[in-house]
Amino acid sequence: MNGSKSMFEYRAENNSVYTGLLMLKGLGLKITQKIVNGQPYKSIEDLLSRKGIFNKSSLNILIKVGAFDALQKEEFGYINRRELWHFVFAHNYKFDLSKCKTNIIEADFWQLPKLKKKLKYPELVEVVKAIGFEEYSNKEKMNLEKEYYGFYMFTHPLRDKKYKTVLKEYKNKYESSTTTIERAMSEKVRDGETIVLFGNIGRVWKHVAKTGTELYFMTLEGEDANAHCLIWDKEYEKYKARLKEGDKCIFACKKSIYKGKNISFVIEGRFNLHDSILGQRTLDNLYKNSVQK
Repeated sequence: MNGSKSMFEYRAENNSVYTGLLMLKGLGLKITQKIVNGQPYKSIEDLLSRKGIFNKSSLNILIKVGAFDALQKEEFGYINRRELWHFVFAHNYKFDLSKCKTNIIEADFWQLPKLKKKLKYPELVEVVKAIGFEEYSNKEKMNLEKEYYGFYMFTHPLRDKKYKTVLKEYKNKYESSTTTIERAMSEKVRDGETIVLFGNIGRVWKHVAKTGTELYFMTLEGEDANAHCLIWDKEYEKYKARLKEGDKCIFACKKSIYKGKNISFVIEGRFNLHDSILGQRTLDNLYKNSVQK
């Protein structure tokens, strides 16, 4: 993503691929059209001087997904995304950053007192650098990707080496049928075959059938594919406290192919982690325990 080069959709230029601005939730067609029409932007100072193009919401989104990383590096040498966020909104709304703490949360930032007169551009840059706002953590960046793209774009929680190590050990020691979502979606896993899947819990929702039966569905996210999962009401009641979005989990399920094309996975008795061996703990807890040993 590059706020100065990204267009409406994906495009390639000089061996680089730029994601489309319309992919971002909350940006909208009108704002995107204004941004594209105003390109290129020479610097952060340049884009902030443009009237009627960027609003508060679009700046917030574009900074957090790294759309201005290239510009800020060229202009400031280096300031991180959180520093840029504070710089931009302090500049636009004349907030007094001298009253700001390094660990201030965004809600408190908007309550800062305002200056009667804006600081000059170079002065404000130095104030921001002196405060030393910490960069968004990798986890925060992943969550921001998920929030504004709707999925993990450039990284994924399951790519963490610690989880790959734990899963490999789990598969070798306890459950040889453990597999990835990508493989489970392929012809390598047959209709009706019981397997152990692992992934990142996405959306969980309820559906009431015509008979009054409550069914629960869950999206389980893999690195390169998502699985549509069915949870029967009794199983859901047993494990609903552990069905938290973003948790990395292992569970047993049976593959089901409807009308030869619609693939889903029906969750069976074992859930989160192998009941008898691992006590239904999340991968985070499994990792901590393996480290302690």
